Order: sequence, then structure tokens, then C-alpha cells
Amino acid sequence: MDKSISIAATLLIGVSLGTAGPALSQKYGGTLKIGMNGDVKSPNFAKHSGNSVVQYGGLVAESLLDYDRQCNMVPGLAHKWDIADDAKSVTFHLRKGVLFHSGKELTADIVKKNVEWRLDKKNKSRSRNRFRRSGVKSMTIIDKYTIKFNLKKPSVAFFNLMEQRKAHILDPDSLNSKPPHPIGTGPFKFVEWKPSQHMKMVRFDKYWKKDKKGNQLPYVDTVLVKPIKDATTRFLALKSGDIDWSYAIPFDQIPEIQKNKPEWIKPQIESGARWIFIHLQQGKKHNGPLRNKKVRQAIAQALDKKEILQGLTWGISTIENQIFPPGHRWYHKDIPDPYAKGNPAAAKKLLAEAGYPDGLTISMLVRNQTDHVDFATLVQAQLKKAGIKVVFKVLDYAAHRKVIRSPKGWDMSVGHYSFQPDPHWRYRSLLSSKSRTNYGKWKNKEADKIWKKAAAEGNFKNRKALYRKALLVLNEDVGKIFIGHMPNAKGSRKGLNNFIANCQGDTRWASGGAAHAWFANGKDSK
Repeated sequence: MDKSISIAATLLIGVSLGTAGPALSQKYGGTLKIGMNGDVKSPNFAKHSGNSVVQYGGLVAESLLDYDRQCNMVPGLAHKWDIADDAKSVTFHLRKGVLFHSGKELTADIVKKNVEWRLDKKNKSRSRNRFRRSGVKSMTIIDKYTIKFNLKKPSVAFFNLMEQRKAHILDPDSLNSKPPHPIGTGPFKFVEWKPSQHMKMVRFDKYWKKDKKGNQLPYVDTVLVKPIKDATTRFLALKSGDIDWSYAIPFDQIPEIQKNKPEWIKPQIESGARWIFIHLQQGKKHNGPLRNKKVRQAIAQALDKKEILQGLTWGISTIENQIFPPGHRWYHKDIPDPYAKGNPAAAKKLLAEAGYPDGLTISMLVRNQTDHVDFATLVQAQLKKAGIKVVFKVLDYAAHRKVIRSPKGWDMSVGHYSFQPDPHWRYRSLLSSKSRTNYGKWKNKEADKIWKKAAAEGNFKNRKALYRKALLVLNEDVGKIFIGHMPNAKGSRKGLNNFIANCQGDTRWASGGAAHAWFANGKDSK
């Protein structure tokens, strides 16, 4: 008999979602309907990027590297890789016998053609700049299943580019297909894309993976991914059976699920990988009050992180003052957080020392999105208690994206960032004074030096120690304010078994997701 997953049992990443009593036998067949929070711009998965491309494209195509349940990088289409001692080359060893949906075998030459396509300016690939910044000088095909990337300068972070979120490997014949018709090595073959309606895929019966019992994956015959932007509408579609699995259950539904334990749903709700934080504007051109360290300290001291997370995530998330979630290989267990608890009195004292005994007024840039507005409102209320008045500048996504890149015109901005498996790119946006995504223009010479050194450090322990040192510098100077991590809240209907998301909530990962899901009756979840 299946066991509905209790919320309490899945609060920690890595907890196995199993069954109670005798194991059930997997059944083949049926149409799996997935509800997503957005659509893709097109099914050209080599050109576009973003979370929707990961969730839709990951069912059709795979990358050299993949993720495990805790979102650590693990072998994908490459079964191993070697980083040179000088960190100026990375060699990938491909699995043999992996087939594309076209019948072609995966080879080093195909990988080379995929990277060349992304680097070609005329193709306008969203991943082009990252490949360029990584310093790819040339690619050498060692043999049919081995490819070596030669780099212009040491970069241990290069292999991060070959993971699921940045480099789906496609049959080269499909890269320029019009209309786009992606051909990958994934568990499902692309059939059609109807914008704002669905993307349809069918089972690839020559998929290279099998389950632990040796059964061929995947189990279901057809997958329909439906974009349903509104979270409540998506949840109701799950409840009615219009979809079988939902990406991002509304947090306000969690207390009811926890209390009433409805039989129709199997919730998977745990601490996720998307991190919540606050940008603080310190640009010279803005010349605002947050250039004063004591003002930044006062803001950090005034915030009650626990209350913020309770308001945003119904208390599911835990307070964290770093990017990576607990359980991940890049997580630091010993980073102190002197601002974990709010203290308005201490914040007022710091403001007085900074020259603002009567408080001050600052502006906050807010994206016109429910979770961002909710986050900003909580922060505004807490800062008011410390004598800091916050005035909102609410903008739509496009306008917000333009203004936040400016070194002037705002004092604070709230937000949350998507996960990256390797710290290089995210720490670059936080630590590098030259990064255009270092919103707020925090600049610290020591942090710059540490980041550059870490980018060329090949030893994992040494590199992790460098990032720990950089975090201590960032937190001590209050360059940004970390709050915690957004929960990973997904759910499936009772009749659907074994659809388990990883810490990012991905629809497919190394040993889970849609490829491992099956229906108890072999056809649907009702």
C-alpha cells in the first residue's frame, strides 16, 4: 500500500520517499500530465535558457553532467571527467552506446558540434557568454568517446557549464530545425509544442537507463507538460485530476495539507535550493546612506529572519546566511550569523552612530510579483520598528531588470536566486566588483582576490575554504543580507507513484523524476 509523504518526514533534503508495506510492482503505460509554472519561449533548448527550459528540455535532452537528489553534480552522459593539475583543461569520458531519438550514437564529435553551435554568435544562444567567459580556447577529440576542452586560463568552474541547466546535448541535425524539433538522448521524444497549451512527448524505448531492478525506463507512454502560471489554479488542477503532478504548490495550501492530510495528494515539501536575500545599494554614483557600513548593519540587525520566513514560507525554510542549502557539498556548517534574530533597539543604536539618530528614509526596488511584494512588505514592517521608513518602487519584470542593473536610483531590493551546482558563477555575482550582476555594487578588494584565487584552485578542500573565507568577508561587511532558502513544494496525485523531485524540484534528474514515475493502474492517477 502506498504511503502519502508527510511534510514532517521530508523537511530535510535527501530523505527517501518510499512505500509502506510490500513494494509495489512498477506498471508501464498511461499519459503523465505535468503542471508547470510557465512555458518555454520555444523548444530550441540549445538557444534558450532558464527554469522552463530545464523542466521541459530535461525530459527530452540530457547533459554531460547531471544532479543527484541533493543537487550535487554527478555523471550524466559523461561517466567521468578529469581536471588537469593546472586547471587549464577538462577531459570528459562519454558513455558508450547512448542513442539519440534519431538513432545516432552519442560521440565526442557531436558534443563538440553542440558547443561550437552555442559559441557561434549568429545562433544567439543564451549560454554563449558563459562559454566565452569560461575561456574555451579549443576542443580536442581524443577518441570517439573522449573530448578535451582546452582553456585560455585556469578555470575549475568550466565543467559546471556542461550540466543540465546550461548545455543540453542535441543531435546536431536538430539544432537549426524550423520549427524547432529537439532530438536528444532523454527518456522522452519530442512530438509537438502548442504555445500556452502543452508540450507533448512520448516514451523513448531505447533510452539508456534502467531502474534498480533492471527494468527499462521510462514507464509512462506519453507526457504532457502544461503551463499553468497561477499557482492556485495549478493546485486546483491537481486536485481535480486535470494534472497528475504539480510544480510549486502554493505555500498557503501547506497548513491545510499538513492538518487535514487529504488522501488525494502526495506532497513533497522540503527545504529547497533557491536562496532568499536582500541587495544593498553601495554604488558611488548613487551615493546613498547604505554606503555607510553601520547603516547596513542596522538594517541587518532590525530584521527578524525567522518571522520573514514564517510569512513567506509558513515556517518551512530555515535561516541561512549563505548560498548553498544544508546537505550540499558546498554548504558550510560553521558560518556565524550575528544577525539571525531581529533587534530593533540595537539597530536604532547603530543608526545613531551612523549619524541618523532620528532614523532615515530609503527606497526599495520591488518586482511586481506576489512573492517579491510579500517579501518586501515584511521587510518594510520590520525596518519601521527601527526607525527606517521604506518607500517602494514597484516595477514589472522588464523595468525591474533594467533598473536593478543601475548603480543609482534605489537603496534596497529583495529577491531570490535560482540554484547553481558550482559556486563559481553565483559567488562571482556576489563577490566580483566587475560583475554586472553584482547588484548594489558591493566592492571589496579582499573578496575580489579570494574569488579569483578560488576560480583557479583545483583542490576541492582548498577551494571550499576560500569560499568560506569570502563568505565571512561578505557577511562581516554586510555586502548582502542572506535570509534563507525557498521551500521545494511539489505534489502528485495518489495514483501516481515515484515522481520524486530533487532539491530544485526538477522534472528529471540523475535517478528520479518523470522517467521513474508510474501509475498504480497503468493509465492515470484517478
